[in-house]
Amino acid sequence: MHHLGIAVIVFACVFSSALLGLYLHSLLPEPHLSDESVSVIKLTIGLIATMAALVLGLLISSAKNSFDAANAAVVREATNIILLDRTLAQYRSETQEIGTLLKQFTTRGMLKVTSGDPDQLASMRSPEDLKQGEDIQHRPAELSPHSETQRRLQGVPSRSPAKGSRCESLRCYKQQAQPPCRY
Repeated sequence: MHHLGIAVIVFACVFSSALLGLYLHSLLPEPHLSDESVSVIKLTIGLIATMAALVLGLLISSAKNSFDAANAAVVREATNIILLDRTLAQYRSETQEIGTLLKQFTTRGMLKVTSGDPDQLASMRSPEDLKQGEDIQHRPAELSPHSETQRRLQGVPSRSPAKGSRCESLRCYKQQAQPPCRY
């Protein structure tokens, strides 16, 4: 209903402006209605339309850049969560509790983001949520590795998400059979 109200208001403004223009046309003196005056007005309107198109183009470009940056951040975080889950899958039953916490934390975060509620979005930056996320990220470092692959993987989840850690983790996965995805 909100959008319909705005559309009605815009239509009323444009229609009343057209009626006002028709009324003012009858009041203008004859020299203002000459061909030269009309051509100057057409040029001015063309300039204004060109400037409006330029501004709208820059606005759309800025919005696209913001969207692309947000999309890249979501993809990066999803990749980090998947890599952490795959690393946890290498430890099998020892990390089921951590995997469950990761799934709950991720689900809660997705529900907060998709709710669109500003209070929910602000709560994602709360110290409690940040501490819980860091706790989940650092818990695999406390595990005791039982194989060479687990020893190589042990440091990967606790590092900050850098290219080297991702590459090392992917290299370990390629050496083994595809680990099962628990979700």
